[in-house]
Amino acid sequence: MPAYDLSDWEPSDARRTRELVAPLRIVLAKVPDVRRAAGVRHELVAILLLSVLAVLCGVKGTRQAHRWANRLTVGVRLGLGLRRGIVPARSTWRDALKDLDGDAVQRAIGAYVQDLARQVRAELADAAAPGRVPPVHVALDGKAMRGARKKYSRYVPMLVAAFEPATGMVLAQHPVPKGKGKGGEIGAALDAIDQISGDRGFVYSLDALHAQDNTAAHIIARGAHYLVGLKGNRRTLFAQVKRVLWDEVPVCVETEEINKGRLETRTTRVIDAPAWLDFPGVAQVVQVTRTRKPPSRPGPAKKHVFYYLTSLTTKDATGSDLHAMIRQHWSVETLHQIRDVLLGEDAHKVRTGVLPRLWATWRNLAISLIRLAGHTRYKEVFENNQHDLSQALRLIT
Repeated sequence: MPAYDLSDWEPSDARRTRELVAPLRIVLAKVPDVRRAAGVRHELVAILLLSVLAVLCGVKGTRQAHRWANRLTVGVRLGLGLRRGIVPARSTWRDALKDLDGDAVQRAIGAYVQDLARQVRAELADAAAPGRVPPVHVALDGKAMRGARKKYSRYVPMLVAAFEPATGMVLAQHPVPKGKGKGGEIGAALDAIDQISGDRGFVYSLDALHAQDNTAAHIIARGAHYLVGLKGNRRTLFAQVKRVLWDEVPVCVETEEINKGRLETRTTRVIDAPAWLDFPGVAQVVQVTRTRKPPSRPGPAKKHVFYYLTSLTTKDATGSDLHAMIRQHWSVETLHQIRDVLLGEDAHKVRTGVLPRLWATWRNLAISLIRLAGHTRYKEVFENNQHDLSQALRLIT
């Protein structure tokens, strides 16, 4: 890690830092400080800003973050609001955050990111060709935080994130309650959806776990749409859909590509939902057939068939739109990979209080800000931010 110069500093360093972090300071100032007033030396917002900036520089944990913070110039520390430019001790840093209201932090960050995402959508709409604007697609998926599992405990904390593939931004996130298992993930997805404001007309894509009547009804009640996978966990519904004479349905989209050295072919068929299909608000049923074969391997290709239910009508989305959203749903795995591989989330063993959730929130915010700036090479951005702190500060504005 670079050793920032501590020998001298200019007042302009503090002033410039203060100006660049001002928008995010306003957002983080909404988080209530639950510490006792007696003995508090550092403002909570200064510690929150320091945490976000650390993740923007690719810092992977609390120990590394503390070493990184001590290499910052005095001017930058003062600009962040640290008293007398002194970095808080690791224990102070931890104790200031561990008892915070995780929901309050997520609401503040979520509202901030959603506002940024609306601006990006407006720019994309202006740049798009004239005609029908496709619906806003948001993919939901859960992720376990393996490093946060406590010793001798089988419980692994899990968070459900709402990710918008078009903008690459994380709009919301909610934890799965302890001991609730898969049922808790279903409820956490609904809580994440409820955090998103102004979602009328949105399309939420979910995997087959969420093919639940309550989930579909909840999304429709918000004026949004769903696109949900269907598997054997809904045995009767799945059997009914499989019995459709799909071979007689015309193919609306067919693609062929080389993916990881394998030849992959996908065909998509779409029908209007039959009247006998008992699922809230379902308008169309989708079948996706995927064949996958390494070019050098003899024998037949492996074939997989997937089914999806959606409340989108033919006026809302074409077969091509549905095909694209099904493919884009799995871009949420890119979010997971960045958090795990580049930011070391699964190796980060912070377990105290709400800290695991907060660090995940900072990672989501950092990824969203990087994507907002138009970058897609996250590793390069994290490395550049470490060597030139001004680049990280500019991402916040």
